[in-house]
Amino acid sequence: IAHYVGARRVESVTIFLFSEQEEAGLTLSSIDKKGLDVVLLNRDRAVAYNLLLENPLYRSIAEKEKELSVLIVGAGNVGNEILRACAWCGQLGLEYSLRIQVVDKEAERYRDRLKKECPELFRAEYDLSFYQADAETDAFTRMLDANCRKVNYAAVCLGDDELSIRTALYLRSYYLGKDPEFKNEPAISVLVTGRTKSESIRSFTAIDRERLVKKGIAVSSEKAQNYNLYPFGSYASIYSYDFIVNSAV
Repeated sequence: IAHYVGARRVESVTIFLFSEQEEAGLTLSSIDKKGLDVVLLNRDRAVAYNLLLENPLYRSIAEKEKELSVLIVGAGNVGNEILRACAWCGQLGLEYSLRIQVVDKEAERYRDRLKKECPELFRAEYDLSFYQADAETDAFTRMLDANCRKVNYAAVCLGDDELSIRTALYLRSYYLGKDPEFKNEPAISVLVTGRTKSESIRSFTAIDRERLVKKGIAVSSEKAQNYNLYPFGSYASIYSYDFIVNSAV
């Protein structure tokens, strides 16, 4: 079917439609799209799967380790999708165990809702735990001490860029501080929607390496200062051709 874009005649048009509503697919399938090719995208789900594609869970498992322990801080829409994605992608075989820990100041309400929406998540062969704590209070540290001392993959998605970054930085210092040799560095991803902040975090490692090279210090030196955080989910990256059209997801 031919369509017109301005004065130009084109043979086919593909429309990418973003929607986080679960019923969007049913609605779309029930209407006449006039021959248009409409691709439905759930933004938050795509962000979660792109994160695990670019920064995979398995990379965080040290040699000879047999446990994947995931910490998700923030049970909003993106945190919810990351949980579901980790529950699927994190089952690496019988020789590996999977533990997923969700922390949020309303974790109990979130757990109860999830049990109604996705009861199958609670019947699988892995450990799924929910801890109620506010990331801005001392209760967060006490919860980490009691339940989450051993983590090899963390995702921070609190819905506010500044709070998410502060929490991710705190997690980095917390886990390094618990190790006498300062080598406990779980992979930490942080949801940062703003382009400037995201690019700053992403470039910090490169800047730090350049600084070390100029001083004649090996990049692998203990004097390296970068925080090794992985920013994801910036709006500039989501609403781009690469994310929408070229993404492997």
